[in-house]
Amino acid sequence: MTTLSKSFQSPHPLTVALLASACATLASYAAPEAHAGEAVGFVFMTATYLACLRPSHVLRPEHYGLGLGGLWLPEPLSLKRMFRESLRALAVASLLGLLILPLFWLGFVEWYQPRSPFSVERAVHAVDTSPALVLINLSLAHLLVVALPEETFFRGYLQTALNDRYPQHQSWCGLRFSVGLFVSSAVFALGHFTTSPVLSRLAVFFPSLLFGLLREKTKGVGAALVLHAQCNVFAALLGRGYGLY
Repeated sequence: MTTLSKSFQSPHPLTVALLASACATLASYAAPEAHAGEAVGFVFMTATYLACLRPSHVLRPEHYGLGLGGLWLPEPLSLKRMFRESLRALAVASLLGLLILPLFWLGFVEWYQPRSPFSVERAVHAVDTSPALVLINLSLAHLLVVALPEETFFRGYLQTALNDRYPQHQSWCGLRFSVGLFVSSAVFALGHFTTSPVLSRLAVFFPSLLFGLLREKTKGVGAALVLHAQCNVFAALLGRGYGLY
């Protein structure tokens, strides 16, 4: 009998993703509302570690785009490398954000039809907290609690593991459209819907495609992680600024 390779002896990535998403959904409902995001993030970080970051794992973190400047590599940390790669991720994400966020703003207004005009003061207002601190807290929360766990799991582990099993892909304008890209985005959207069962939540499928293409193009999740956080912060500021939440 032919022996399967180690990659095919491991659980199917889709099985891992559905199990992790189910646990994340349960965690979001079980945790206090104020800490549901942290609970979901913990589930996805744990799932990523177990699936591909354990020291005994055959493939190195870089294979999954999870080098992150050496953060999860066994060798000593290099601050110079971390700074260089962080700066590169920030630059790539910010340039792309300058192109897509204005379009997102137009779509946001068209979808929600806000009754009051946008107010910068309302967007960054918080009792006993300066506007600068509001922005810092919001940015760190979305970067570390939301974007980091989701990007490491969905774009790092899941998209890569699916592409390993199903390497067929189509290239267009220098971009790689793969099975992993579309399936991981579908699971990503489904997970958002199960934690908040509103049909509009399925729309995250489309930014997920963008994050996935960015992961393919840059060979890592750093830029996708930063862009994901930027999009979330921008959406939060729009909602606050228009008085929607």
